[in-house]
Amino acid sequence: MCIFDASMVKKNGNVKKKTPPIPKVSGFVVAASVLFLTVCIVGFYFLYPSQKTLTYYTESDEIAFKSGDLILRRGKSFISQMVLLNDKKSEYSHIGIVVLQDSTPWVVHAVPGEAKKGEPEYIKMETVKSFLCVDKSADFAVFSPKEKYRNAAEKAAQHAREYYKQKILFDASFSLEDDSRLYCTELIWRAYQKAGINLAEQYTTVKSPLFNGDIIFPSDLFLNPIFIQIFPITTN
Repeated sequence: MCIFDASMVKKNGNVKKKTPPIPKVSGFVVAASVLFLTVCIVGFYFLYPSQKTLTYYTESDEIAFKSGDLILRRGKSFISQMVLLNDKKSEYSHIGIVVLQDSTPWVVHAVPGEAKKGEPEYIKMETVKSFLCVDKSADFAVFSPKEKYRNAAEKAAQHAREYYKQKILFDASFSLEDDSRLYCTELIWRAYQKAGINLAEQYTTVKSPLFNGDIIFPSDLFLNPIFIQIFPITTN
């Protein structure tokens, strides 16, 4: 039997569709969801690093750094843990490029949260010891270009240093649209690109509540076949 509802008819005879009611989500469900997500994130933050072997840098390691080398670290910050969660091919969350200056290795890199209070987050240039200090790094590795790419690597290091001198800001939006702001992997990618080498021929697509789009992860760079790992020494 069909039941006719007169309230659905306008005066001109046209049928008026009722808007279905929007289901209400109770405050308890929202609070429980937020609590669950928070517990997962906090749990990952504290438990993930303990599953890995920790390696700290000392000058006695005597690594033969060269301009253009990639130096990676596994950080201890919340952002570091999020990178590790999404970059399935890497044990490292942050990357910098080595620049030799008067035979001393320096690291040029873009990183959030390390600027002095009230100062802009410009690209940094600091010593290897500072880059790998125990407060920032739980583990690290160094990848060096093969000899046939050495000239390009030195040019890439020069381009990275120019970014530092230009006081380019850290790109908190993680956009690859231009080089007006840069994040860590983008800095390395663009420096090598200007030297004639495209380290990341494809990007990683991420879909998450924190970020949605294309991004370059550390593994997209150091796993490029132009590099060999020089620290720690592998037996493979």
